[in-house]
Amino acid sequence: MDPVTLNNYTDSPLDLSGYTPSGYPAPRYPQGPQDQFGQTWVTNAVRMEIVKNALYVLGLPYLYAPRIGETYWAPDATYTADYRLLMQAKKNPDAEGRYAYGSDCSSFVKAVIDFTLGVSMSDHVQTVNNWYQQLHPEYARPLDDMSKWEPGDIVIFHEPATGRRDVHIAIYYGTGIVINSVGRFFRVNRIDDWSFRERGQLAVQAVYRPPGRYADLD
Repeated sequence: MDPVTLNNYTDSPLDLSGYTPSGYPAPRYPQGPQDQFGQTWVTNAVRMEIVKNALYVLGLPYLYAPRIGETYWAPDATYTADYRLLMQAKKNPDAEGRYAYGSDCSSFVKAVIDFTLGVSMSDHVQTVNNWYQQLHPEYARPLDDMSKWEPGDIVIFHEPATGRRDVHIAIYYGTGIVINSVGRFFRVNRIDDWSFRERGQLAVQAVYRPPGRYADLD
C-alpha cells in the first residue's frame, strides 16, 4: 500500500507499506495504568494501532445502516460494523475497483475500536456519548485545548445551527485531522473544513480518550 498522504493535510504521513492490521489479543501491548474503574489506559502503541487500522480501510464506501444498498455510488455494497469484513473488502476490490462492504460513521468507529482493542462498542453515536458522559466523564478531553487531544481519541460532533447533538463521530488522527466515514467514502478531513458536509457546519461536541482494552460500552 502506498504511504497515506492524508490529502496533503500533514507533513509527516504514516507509511502503511506492508502493514497488515492485527486485532486484539495479538499483538499484546504493555498495559498502561488503570483508572478508578479498573479500566486500562491505552498506551501510545495502541493509539497508533487505532490510527493505522482506521487509515488502512480508507476509500471504502459510506453506507447508512437503515438504507442498506440504496446509496447510488455503492449499490452492491453491504453495511457492516465488522472490521474483518472491511479489511477483506479493502484487500479484494472487484474488477472495477468497487468494494463489497462499507459503514456509516458510527459503525466505522465501532469496527476499528472493537478490532483494535478487543472491546464491544455500541455502533450508535448517541449511545457512545451517553456512556462516556454518565459513566466515564473523566475520559473527556478539554474542548478548548486541542493540544491535549491525542491520536486515537474519539471525536463527537453536533450541528450548532439546528441544535442537533451526536450527529457525527470520528477518530482523531492528530494535528486537527479526523478519520471518518462521511459523504461517500471513508476519508480524512480537517476539523475546521466542513466543505464535505452538505447539511451545514458541524462543531466538536466532545472528545474522549479510547476506552480501556477490557471496557464494554454496551
